[in-house]
Amino acid sequence: MNGSGSPSTRILNALMFQLGWFACVLGAARGTALPGVLVVLLAVALACLQDERRARLLGTILLAVMIGIAFDGANMALDLLHPTLGGLRSTSSWLFIAALWANFGATLRSSLSFLGGRPLVAAALGLLGGPLAYLAGRRLGAVELGTGAIPALAVEWGVVTPLLVFFAHRDRSPS
Repeated sequence: MNGSGSPSTRILNALMFQLGWFACVLGAARGTALPGVLVVLLAVALACLQDERRARLLGTILLAVMIGIAFDGANMALDLLHPTLGGLRSTSSWLFIAALWANFGATLRSSLSFLGGRPLVAAALGLLGGPLAYLAGRRLGAVELGTGAIPALAVEWGVVTPLLVFFAHRDRSPS
């Protein structure tokens, strides 16, 4: 099976992404990263089992985590966002941040594989979807957002999403 997989594989990947996102965010809002991390590990394992190019997928996930930690770290330093654990600002939230980005990376060769070769669509999805995820996380109590966070997140996700999609699909060859 290639990176995109069957429709049922893509649906399972999308469902695992949603489950992982909610487990991470709700866990963080309640003071723990562990449930989210465990669900994301399961999501990543399932994605790896379903992708012939596991090394490409794992590289994509690792790149997403590194970029995510860099961006979210910069945003924290700029006072644009503050992840919380149990409602308290926490600098020890790196585990759930890394899990969220790994969770996103695990979708790029499966449920979001339709973005491959469509950088403008990927940018538009990032531009809208990235900030919406942070807004939802704020509403659920996992993050505080500072003044100017939403435009900054929109720009970042509008750039990062097509870059990660490009990396995830570099191995595609015309068939």
